[in-house]
Amino acid sequence: SSVVRLSGAGRSAARNAGAAAARGGILIFLDDDMRVPPDFVASHLDHYRPHLGPVVILGNIQADTALWDLLLSQNPHCTDVLRRAYAWDRPLLEGGYPRNDVLVTDDGSRRAAVRARLGLDPGVAAVLYAPTWREDDRSTVGVLDVEAFAARLGDGFTVLARGHSNVVKHAAPVAGASVLDVTAYPDAADLVLASDLLVTDYSSIMFD
Repeated sequence: SSVVRLSGAGRSAARNAGAAAARGGILIFLDDDMRVPPDFVASHLDHYRPHLGPVVILGNIQADTALWDLLLSQNPHCTDVLRRAYAWDRPLLEGGYPRNDVLVTDDGSRRAAVRARLGLDPGVAAVLYAPTWREDDRSTVGVLDVEAFAARLGDGFTVLARGHSNVVKHAAPVAGASVLDVTAYPDAADLVLASDLLVTDYSSIMFD
């Protein structure tokens, strides 16, 4: 086995470098938040071995974009990235990101209403713990001992534990002093708005 290291090159460059260095018949990409079980590689081999051969999968982005009339962008940064990524020189609407606009447009009234709905006192700092899920363990909200975490934070803090949608039906509810299980709360944007600190390894809410 070997480790290929790149500095500041980005995810796509890292995957391309890994693919170039690979010498096996199967290439498996992992996200950095995955914990793989002991039989992970073996199970993939069992699944793909009957299909091994010179298979190439190509995506034709020009064919896709030819069907589009308008490209939507969340902000100036994304406008630049999207124009380059899709070679897009046609109309583009920079219109924000509807589910997250409240995070920058709220005048404080919605934050106060959400905190009141959750039973948070005005002087309490809310820490939102919103982890991703693990394929090998859907029985818990996350890897962090939320109750112990809340105890370490001490008075003046409340931990809001937000389980991933993939563990909602399986994970035991989180409970403890200064801990609120908000997994079933319908709007994650409200929880971000009501919080003072976010603890997460979940890419979606990081982007939010």
